Amino acid sequence: MSRISPSSILSVIRRIRCNSSKTTFSIRTLKNGSEWHPGGLDHVSSRLLANAPLRKYSQECDTLHLGTTSTGSASTNCGDFSMAPYPSCPIPVVDFSAMSLDVKDPDRSNQAVKDLANQVYQAFSTIGVVYITNHGIPQETASLSFSNKPIDTTFETYDKFFNLNIDVKKKYAKRTGTTLKNGWDKLESERATGNMKRPADLKESFDFCGLEDENYTWPNEEVPNFQGTVQTFYEDITSLAARMLSVIAISLDLDPDTFAFAWQKTGTSEGCTQLRYNYYPMISDLSKIKPGQIRAGEHSDYGGITLLLQDDVGGLEVINNVDGQFAPVTPLRGAVLVFIADLMQRWTSDRYKSVVHRVLIPEEEIKRRVPRRSLALFHDPDNDTMVTCLDGSNQYPPIKAKDWVDGKRYSAYK
Repeated sequence: MSRISPSSILSVIRRIRCNSSKTTFSIRTLKNGSEWHPGGLDHVSSRLLANAPLRKYSQECDTLHLGTTSTGSASTNCGDFSMAPYPSCPIPVVDFSAMSLDVKDPDRSNQAVKDLANQVYQAFSTIGVVYITNHGIPQETASLSFSNKPIDTTFETYDKFFNLNIDVKKKYAKRTGTTLKNGWDKLESERATGNMKRPADLKESFDFCGLEDENYTWPNEEVPNFQGTVQTFYEDITSLAARMLSVIAISLDLDPDTFAFAWQKTGTSEGCTQLRYNYYPMISDLSKIKPGQIRAGEHSDYGGITLLLQDDVGGLEVINNVDGQFAPVTPLRGAVLVFIADLMQRWTSDRYKSVVHRVLIPEEEIKRRVPRRSLALFHDPDNDTMVTCLDGSNQYPPIKAKDWVDGKRYSAYK
C-alpha cells in the first residue's frame, strides 16, 4: 500500500475548497493507482480524514486524487483553497469579515458565516491555531470608530506603564485577598511549564480581569486614562471572542449559542476571563540568561480559547497538532491569533486540541535589543461552569472550570 507524507496531505487539504456536503471519499495516488486510507499515514491523526473534516474539503468531486511529483509534493484537480498561509508563516489566515465587530448583528445562518466556520474547522482540526483578519478592532487611530480602542493605542498605554521605575510598578502589583487578580507581575514571576526545575519565564506581565475590584488602585496618575483604555479594549476583545465561540460552535455543527451559557459573568469576580499584557524586556547580555531559560516556557493555555496580538519582534512558536513539531508564528500586523485551550479540548472530546506554544529568545541581536510585547485574552469559562464532553462520550470526566484553571495557575506561580 502506498503511503503519502503528512506534509503532502496537509498541502492538499489547504488548497481544497469547502463547498460539498459529501461524507465519503476514495483517495487514490496517481503514481500507481493504489487505494489509500487513514491507516496508511504514519504520523497524521485519522481525525483529519474521519467524520466531518473531509466533507468540508471537496469541490463537487467524490474522489480526491492525490499525485506525488518528483519533489514529493501532492497535486489535486479540486481547486485552490482560499485559506492559504501567508508567505513564511505556516499559520492559516482567514477573513473574519462575516462576523466582524463592524457588523452590528451578523446573520449566523448565512453562507458567508458557514464558509468562515468551515475554514476555522480546517485550521483547528489540523494545526490548532488560526489568524483572523478584518475582525473589527482597528490597528491605528486613523481607522478608529467611537466604540473601539485601536490596538496601537492599547499597546502604547501599556508600554508607558512598563517603562516606569520598578519601585513605581510595585505599587500596582497583584495583591492577595482581592476579588479579581488585577495587577502587575514582576520579572520571572511565572513558570509557564509548571516545572520548578526550569528557570522562570523572562517576562513581566499585567493582568486585567474586570472592574469589580474596589481594593485595587489603577496607575491612572502615572499613565493617564490607563484604566479607561484597558477597559474599553477588554470589552472589544471579549466581544470578538464571543463571536469566535459562535463560529467554533457552527464549525462543529452545533447551535451558534452552544457556549454562551459559560460566559455570562465575564468581567466580574465570578468570571474567569483574563486580559494579559506580556512584556519581555530587552536582552543586552546573554551571559545573564539562566541555563534553559526562555521568554515563555512551552505550555498550553488553560481555558476556552485565547486571542493574541503581538508586535513584530517574533519568537512565538506553536506545536503543529498534526506532526508534533514546533512551527514559528510570523507576526502579522493587525491580525488576531486564536488558540484552542485545554477546556475547549475537553468540551470537544479532542476534535479540537489545545495548542502547546512557547516564546524563544531571538537569535538575532537586533531583536534582542528591543522588548517583545503581546496582548493575550484568556477567554475562560465562568468559575462555576461544569465542562462536560458535548458528544456525550465522557472521554473526559466533568470538571468545574475554576478548579481546572486555578490548579494550572497554581503550578505556574508556586
